[in-house]
Amino acid sequence: MKLKILVILLILSLAGVAAGLWLAQKFHIENTSLKDKIKELEIENVNTKKELKDKEREVTRLLSDLERKSKQLFSLEEKMEEEKKAREEIAFLLEKQKVELAKEKERSLELENELNKGKIEFKHLLTRISDLESKKTDLEKRLLEKKPKEPEIKKTTSVELGKIEVKGEQRETEEQEETEEQRETDVMKLSERLEGKVLVVNREYEFAVINLGESDGLGTSDILSVYQDEEFLGNVKVEESRDRMAVVTLLDAEVRDKIKEGDLIIFPFQ
Repeated sequence: MKLKILVILLILSLAGVAAGLWLAQKFHIENTSLKDKIKELEIENVNTKKELKDKEREVTRLLSDLERKSKQLFSLEEKMEEEKKAREEIAFLLEKQKVELAKEKERSLELENELNKGKIEFKHLLTRISDLESKKTDLEKRLLEKKPKEPEIKKTTSVELGKIEVKGEQRETEEQEETEEQRETDVMKLSERLEGKVLVVNREYEFAVINLGESDGLGTSDILSVYQDEEFLGNVKVEESRDRMAVVTLLDAEVRDKIKEGDLIIFPFQ
């Protein structure tokens, strides 16, 4: 009986040892598996840390890009605002220019109308001056026709006065020669210098009318000098020449300011 109990205890002890060995083996296997998993987790943790650092760097880069883009966007907004203001200013200036242009057109039309009126008045003035010149010529002719003739000196036939008569004829011949010489001298002087005077002055349209014309050898574009009390004022240019008068433009500022009716005109200009 005791033997059976011992055998049973021995069997139970062997079973317990076998179970212990089996549990120990199982624990060892599980422990090894856990260590492998820990290593894998550690490796995965290292990789995760690296990825995290990479992500942090990416986030930093993205933040930097975002900041740069924000600055660019702000700069673009400022430029757009400036361009908007510039466009508004340009539009304002264009509108202002349109208004000024419209005013200039109106002013140009007014000036053109005034110029046309001035031309009409000028033509009337020329016609009036021409009529006055014609009347003056007619009056001069009438005065010459009404001028009494000088009595003729009768020649004496006396012998005693023969010498005197001869001397008288010689004297008359000398006077005639002197008169011819004087006329030639006057013609030479006239060919060298022609003098006239200012009849009408129009400062608004910067022209004047003088009493020299085509009959005096004056032609378009000729330059003449203006004198006032022996003082040289400046030059004028012939724009239109008629028989006994001409229209001249005032070339110099001093002439435009000081010229008046009656001033001396000299051709050619000095």
